[in-house]
Amino acid sequence: MITFFYKPSGSQVSATCTLPVVDFLKRILLHVLPKGLHEIGYFGWMHPRAKKRLERIRSLLEAPLHLSGPPTAAPPTCPHCGHSSLVRLRTIKRLWMPFVRYDSS
Repeated sequence: MITFFYKPSGSQVSATCTLPVVDFLKRILLHVLPKGLHEIGYFGWMHPRAKKRLERIRSLLEAPLHLSGPPTAAPPTCPHCGHSSLVRLRTIKRLWMPFVRYDSS
C-alpha cells in the first residue's frame, strides 16, 4: 500500500489517499506520453491564459450549424473595367479533333 498527500481541486486543504501499488502506478502512468509525442499544453488555445479563447472554441463547437441557400447569380462583369453590362453576342463552336477528348456539353 502507498499513502500520498494531494490537494483536491478548488480547496487549499491537503488530503491523504492510500492505494495498492498497482493502482498507484496506473495513475502515475496515465501521465506518461508515448515515445515520440511531446506535451504541447502551453501553446495556442491550450495555454492557461487562453481561457476566453477556449470558451469561445467550445461554444462554437456546441452551436448548431446554419447553412444558407445557394448564392444568387450576379451579372457577369468586365474583367478590365468591372462594369456589369456584359452581353453575350455569340458562341464560337470548337473544331472537332480526333485526338482531343471533349465533354458532352
